[in-house]
Amino acid sequence: MNHRAPELLLPAGNGSAILIGWGRPDHRRFMLLDAGPRRTAKAVIGRVRKAVGTKGRLELMAISHADANSVEGAIDLLQSGIEANDVWFNGPTTVSRSTLAPTRAVGAFEQAVAARRLRLNAAFQGKPVLAATIGTLPR
Repeated sequence: MNHRAPELLLPAGNGSAILIGWGRPDHRRFMLLDAGPRRTAKAVIGRVRKAVGTKGRLELMAISHADANSVEGAIDLLQSGIEANDVWFNGPTTVSRSTLAPTRAVGAFEQAVAARRLRLNAAFQGKPVLAATIGTLPR
């Protein structure tokens, strides 16, 4: 029996939305990397909802960079009721505010995460998501 869940490149226009699934068929877990811009959010939300089913929860939502093509769809996804056990995002909340000037979409995304009391970068103790320059990568 194949226990591998397919990776899906979701329709996200000029943005990206990659849904990765793993685990046994009766205990699938999912990670979403980016969620595309607002104009494709409905399609992305539909595909994510179909994948997560009644569980309605992602293991991880990771946003690769702070721009509208990565976060607008994520805002709509969170507002649709789909949540995540951890959200990885290096935005103004976790990175020095003097380094980043948040866009309206980035600010709205961080507010949506906070409003739902989701954990932001919990695997990194709330600090920026970084891989060690030496040693083994985190699992």
